[in-house]
Amino acid sequence: MRFGPALAASLLMLVLAGCAATEQSNKVTHSGFLADYSLLSPGEEDDAAFRYWDHDIDWSAYDKILLDPVTLWGAPATEEMPNEDLQRLANNLYGLMYQELSEDYIMVSEPQYGTLRIQFALTGAERSNPALDVVSTVVPTAFVLSSAAQFVTGEPSFGGDAMVEARVTDSVTSQTLGAVLDRRVGGKDLGGSHDSWDDVNAAFVFWSQLTRWRLCDLRGGDDCVAPG
Repeated sequence: MRFGPALAASLLMLVLAGCAATEQSNKVTHSGFLADYSLLSPGEEDDAAFRYWDHDIDWSAYDKILLDPVTLWGAPATEEMPNEDLQRLANNLYGLMYQELSEDYIMVSEPQYGTLRIQFALTGAERSNPALDVVSTVVPTAFVLSSAAQFVTGEPSFGGDAMVEARVTDSVTSQTLGAVLDRRVGGKDLGGSHDSWDDVNAAFVFWSQLTRWRLCDLRGGDDCVAPG
């Protein structure tokens, strides 16, 4: 699969944004993308907020992935976030996910035996306010206020955020093998952020690395690299 110059540039920005802080949020909502949320259980801090994986199957039997285009689900366009921006975000997430998974799997375009089908839905995205983000990170008093807000709400003030739902199925039988619900918010570091999309980009990097790492772990790999 070939990516255009604009998407390639966006992917480069996403990789560079990988060092930005991103934190799990304890405030998630159901969009309806996942038909059955009862399978989900809480994840660890370095995992998705809620997830399900079928540990009774042989994950090593799958050597191919059918990655569906990332869809927009329950994230309506607004004046500040028009459809073209939302679609660009979905494309960016798809591109980075494809890039990560193609390192370990044969990427295919149609269902076939030995193939995992992975479907991601971007269910929310909000850019941060760069000026406020810098202030909350650099000015001591504001930093204290931001930290206090994080303690109460589970997320820092002023930061951007993104939320996804995803399912992993057998591409032939459609059996659900995994499901994820996660929301990540911008963290605070000494540098602050001058790009209103840094927090969202950092979440995309985290999810793509997390997906690759989790699949590697499930199939019993000995060289799995955790996100970070």
